[in-house]
Amino acid sequence: MSFSIGRKYRGRFEVYYCLLRLLSGSTVKKTHIMNACNLNSSIAREVLNRLVESGAVRASRQGRELHFHLTERGMMALIAAEVFISLVDSPPYADCRRRAQEEFTGEDVVENAYLGTSYGFEVPVSYYSPGDASAAIVAEADSSLVAFYYAMASMLSGGNSYLNNVTIFASGSLKDMLEDLFKDNDIVRVVEC
Repeated sequence: MSFSIGRKYRGRFEVYYCLLRLLSGSTVKKTHIMNACNLNSSIAREVLNRLVESGAVRASRQGRELHFHLTERGMMALIAAEVFISLVDSPPYADCRRRAQEEFTGEDVVENAYLGTSYGFEVPVSYYSPGDASAAIVAEADSSLVAFYYAMASMLSGGNSYLNNVTIFASGSLKDMLEDLFKDNDIVRVVEC
């Protein structure tokens, strides 16, 4: 998972993760933290105070300035965050993407395409091959997205004349749900990954 630290709106996790990573390398001043993690002074103060209170970060005065460094507890928090990120960014989603990429090879394959439908929508697909008129959707393991995948695949398969098949790559319970949704659809197939 890549964290876009420069975004205007971020989750709290991203802010703490940026700060913990920054402090894992060395002792850092508040102004450096503000710049590296794109924080204003009051947010930086609030986050640093919470981390100091929790024992994850230690503050030490050097001259007139406060410097911050990671404690052993903070290092454990950083490791836990890294493990969480690797779980989120790893199989089944990564396996599904790899499987789709292997199946959609060729000179005419377009990655991350937007296909127009007769409904006037532009639908994002992971891979599109105009040569054999096929598209692939890589389904993330989030059951709340099932309706979205269903709507996308239905529009793609029934709402245009340039697709012969839509493959949805999914795993686990998401795959089972999608298979049920598309059991009577000749164009959409769901593939285990």
